[in-house]
Amino acid sequence: MSITMMLFDIAILLVQAAFSQPEQVLYGIVLVITHTIVMDKMLMLGDSRTEVKIISTRSDEIRTAILAEIDRGVTVLHGEGGYTGEPSEVLLSVISNRELPRLEKLVHSIDPACFLIVSRVTEVSGRGFSMEKEYQ
Repeated sequence: MSITMMLFDIAILLVQAAFSQPEQVLYGIVLVITHTIVMDKMLMLGDSRTEVKIISTRSDEIRTAILAEIDRGVTVLHGEGGYTGEPSEVLLSVISNRELPRLEKLVHSIDPACFLIVSRVTEVSGRGFSMEKEYQ
């Protein structure tokens, strides 16, 4: 959306370049680029989510706590330690940006030594995000 608007704005500025001073056209181009960047950030702000991967020896307790206290889904991935070769469970959950501090506090209260990986994701679809939740 923002790129399309920027292309139209720059096309208008290029036509205007024949009739205006070069400084005004350059200011217009800077304004269009700034406007595009801000609009792009604002559009992405609402859709941005946080992906959390948790590796812990107490994964069952953490999974139960996330489901009960934060009301977010959790996927259990089965992994293996690269150095030790020991099997481990990796918990994967996608939460809103505002829920991250609460989740971190919850997870560290259960297992202070857990391994926590936090990533920003720009698009999430599925139950609880783009589809209504089903309560049982």
